[in-house]
Amino acid sequence: MFDSAIARECGVYSTPQAAIIDAGHKLYYRGNYNKSRYCTNKKSDFARLALEDLLSNHPDLSFSPYAVKAYGCQLPTCTK
Repeated sequence: MFDSAIARECGVYSTPQAAIIDAGHKLYYRGNYNKSRYCTNKKSDFARLALEDLLSNHPDLSFSPYAVKAYGCQLPTCTK
């Protein structure tokens, strides 16, 4: 889902990035979908791993810098 207001609130400023919001409406994860350009590396499938972590109630989410360093295109309304 794309909503520019939600993207701003979550700090998403480039694509492709995922934002996962928990049941309490708090940002749980913001970052890349995957380290691999075509999302084929299951070990670095960050968005899936974050979602599984959230659904299994494991608050110990920890990823490498590849998970959060933006590498895509800047959103057109970004002021950063």
